[in-house]
Amino acid sequence: MKITDQQAELLDVRLMQGNDVLKPGSMIQELQGRVAQNQAPSTASDVAGLKADLNALIAKLRAAGLME
Repeated sequence: MKITDQQAELLDVRLMQGNDVLKPGSMIQELQGRVAQNQAPSTASDVAGLKADLNALIAKLRAAGLME
């Protein structure tokens, strides 16, 4: 469910973090249209397999613009 402009404004309480102003409502609105590709459940049986599955998930989140 998408948030409205009014809901975003209510969430946009100015929070200072260093020199940046955080606006949670605007951030939510910007992100709500982004969707990452499906990541299948891990079937890893060792740490190397789990690492590969996690890296695949991170790559999909980055490709969708949900992570830098």
